[in-house]
Amino acid sequence: MNEKTRSAHMRWSTMPHARMTNDTAPDLTSTFETQRCAFNARQMRDDGKSEAERRKEAFKAKRRGSQMIKKDRPRPALKPSPKLAQGPDRTAHNNALAKDHAEARQQQKIARLKTARAAMRDAQGR
Repeated sequence: MNEKTRSAHMRWSTMPHARMTNDTAPDLTSTFETQRCAFNARQMRDDGKSEAERRKEAFKAKRRGSQMIKKDRPRPALKPSPKLAQGPDRTAHNNALAKDHAEARQQQKIARLKTARAAMRDAQGR
């Protein structure tokens, strides 16, 4: 055998393909971690932020609850005495609650229809 082929493993760094080793390849771990899990991605995004910034973003992200509760926040205003306001307040509250319940039932109905349609598509596809 030739001297060059026998000692090629000793001169690995001088070979043309030596630049393509794992030592010089870009690190793909962070890209993989962010795409693998949404929790990891959020955690890596929040790495450089302060605690106050994280809490502010978390508070903005919490957009749950019914609209009725958000609208009925206590605000200072001139109001009649409790005895005079009982009837209209009760009626307004009951109407708003009935509307809120109707919206929730409608959302549940839509969700049930979507799952039924998906089940039908799955059954037809098999």
